[in-house]
Amino acid sequence: NFLVRPWVTTHLGISIVERLPVPCPAPGAPERSRIVALARRLSGDPGEHDARAEIEARVLLLYGITAGELPVVLGTFPLLDQRVAAAIADWFGRLAPHRGRV
Repeated sequence: NFLVRPWVTTHLGISIVERLPVPCPAPGAPERSRIVALARRLSGDPGEHDARAEIEARVLLLYGITAGELPVVLGTFPLLDQRVAAAIADWFGRLAPHRGRV
C-alpha cells in the first residue's frame, strides 16, 4: 500500500503488482520460518493482534525500513487503528536491535 499509493488512484493493475519489490527470505531462514508460524497463528484467529503486529514489524524490517521512517510509513495508513500501529512500533523496537536475527 505504501509503495503503490503514489502511482494509482482507484485501480491496481497487474503490471504494477508485478513490478513491486517483495522481500523473500530464503527457505529455512529464521525470519521466514517465524513469519510463516505467525501467519498460521493469525489464520486460525484473525483477531490475534499481537501476531499481526509482529508480522508487520518483521516485514517492515525485511523492506529495510528504519526507526526514523517507521512513523512516516505507519502514518500513510489512515484506517490503521492506532492501537495496532502502536503494537507494530513496539515489535519493531524489540526486533530492530537484533536485525540480523529477525
